[in-house]
Amino acid sequence: MKVLILNSVLRFALIPRKYTKNSQNFSLHLRNEMTGLEFTANCKYLLQEKIYVTILEQPTDFKFRNKYEIELKNGTETLYLGKLIILEQGTDIQNYNYGNSKFSFRE
Repeated sequence: MKVLILNSVLRFALIPRKYTKNSQNFSLHLRNEMTGLEFTANCKYLLQEKIYVTILEQPTDFKFRNKYEIELKNGTETLYLGKLIILEQGTDIQNYNYGNSKFSFRE
């Protein structure tokens, strides 16, 4: 699970299924788990031991506690599948309990 903080640099690292040296055909696809909204984020990629992804523009769908399925593709080939959650600045990530309409939220 990747964690991004609202109104800060939206950056995370991942280890792909298959490593490539060319990021020209990369695309990051996100799907909101609650609403089903799908979109492609505008990103910059840095290839080192891991792939570092920086989302350049904060999508309007990014809201506190939203969870997303993420898929990094190289053309049509899937390099990474995972989950992403959006939190606010100052959230205690170590002791965080996710809450939505189906679950209770503990502060």
